[in-house]
Amino acid sequence: MPKIVDHKAYRQDLAQRAIPLFSKYGYHGLSTRKIATELAI
Repeated sequence: MPKIVDHKAYRQDLAQRAIPLFSKYGYHGLSTRKIATELAI
């Protein structure tokens, strides 16, 4: 049985969790790799 995922809610959750990272590193100091590592995805 495939897993049902609410993609919109998932994206919003990731964005909310990434906000402190942008505050800490700034827009230019943060890569997608660092976001993924910090958010454990």
